[in-house]
Amino acid sequence: MNTDSHSQYLRAMQLLRLRRHADAEAAFRELIAQNPNDGFLLHQLAVAQFNQEGKEKTALQTIEHSIGCDPTESGHHAFRAIILNHLARGKEALAAAEEAISLEPASAFAFVAKASVLMGLSRHADAETAAREALALDPDNSSAANLLSHALRIQGKSAENEGRIAAMLARDPEDDDNHVAAGWQALQSGTREVAQKHFMEALRINPENNSAREGMLEAFKSRSPLYRSYLKWAFWMASQSQARQWAIIIGIYLVTKFFRTLRDTPYATVGAIGAGLFWLIVLWTHVARGVGNFFVLLDRMARHALTKREKREAIFVGGGISAGVLLVALGFCAKAALSGNAETLMLLALIPGATLIAAAFPFAYTFTNDAPVGRWIMGASGVFVILTGALILAGMLASSLPLTKFGLELVPPALLAVFLVTLLANFRFFRR
Repeated sequence: MNTDSHSQYLRAMQLLRLRRHADAEAAFRELIAQNPNDGFLLHQLAVAQFNQEGKEKTALQTIEHSIGCDPTESGHHAFRAIILNHLARGKEALAAAEEAISLEPASAFAFVAKASVLMGLSRHADAETAAREALALDPDNSSAANLLSHALRIQGKSAENEGRIAAMLARDPEDDDNHVAAGWQALQSGTREVAQKHFMEALRINPENNSAREGMLEAFKSRSPLYRSYLKWAFWMASQSQARQWAIIIGIYLVTKFFRTLRDTPYATVGAIGAGLFWLIVLWTHVARGVGNFFVLLDRMARHALTKREKREAIFVGGGISAGVLLVALGFCAKAALSGNAETLMLLALIPGATLIAAAFPFAYTFTNDAPVGRWIMGASGVFVILTGALILAGMLASSLPLTKFGLELVPPALLAVFLVTLLANFRFFRR
């Protein structure tokens, strides 16, 4: 490498350290134009690409090119595992991580990649083991330390995790990821004020730390007792394996079936109330994040922490639920207070209200969803629900009748779409 190339290389690495990933990508491309088969440079280019939104697949192609140039380099396979994990290709990612370890059993980075993949597969105990192996090889590896902290927190091993976090902060109080780990542990433990302090410190050190920003938002939203209950549920569900999560979902379905069996018994009222409350709780878990973001959006100061995608989610989910509930309430009030055209007035409020509420569920997995297939499916489902409600309303207005058949045939498939969305949201392929 000549003097000019070396200077350009140092500049590219500096841009990468400064998190100026687009500039770093351009700089590495210039270097690779001179050295097209340099596996190390291709690896750094992949890192720059991976850290830019929407370029994960390009990064995967680049790291696979680097593997083609240097197939025995463990680090290339480890980073490929990390990218595949982000793309929800868990089995391939785990195989890549194992390949990295087989090539270099003493590589802490390879074990970090494996721990990261296992966390993505909800194999938390195995992830803990892999993270401990990485730390045994490199006790100062902050990525391994934070993955171990995450695995311990998810498994509910709060006492050990708090001790490890205290040691991490004592060793390096200027590491933003250490404060993020402390913040999430405090949030899960219910000490919101402590969590906020750690997230704020992490953002002071690194304003681009997205996990700290998200934690800060969750801490702000958890001021609401209702949202705190959702957060506890989310933490608990995250601690379960994928098999247990599906067992819980099946259990929820069986509970609703039980309430239905009471319909033709003397306990029909109890069954109806129980089913209604149960479904209200279940459905709330799907829209709680969007509703929480909506309340953040209404706060003049806190709204600046929301990304553009989160603001859209707040409007379509939180705003949709709020407006929908208001319209439904107005519809019933109109029927109770008026006579004559009361039914028509009620339907004119109920139909758009119910439409907004139903559309909020697919939209809850649209705007902040990093899985392209899921984002399009959820978004299309939301638009279909809105279109169905609009057609029914248009039929009413055009005929001046309380209700017509126009658009009603679309109601069953629209409701089915909403139901399927709540199921697909449990798969990483459709929601990340």
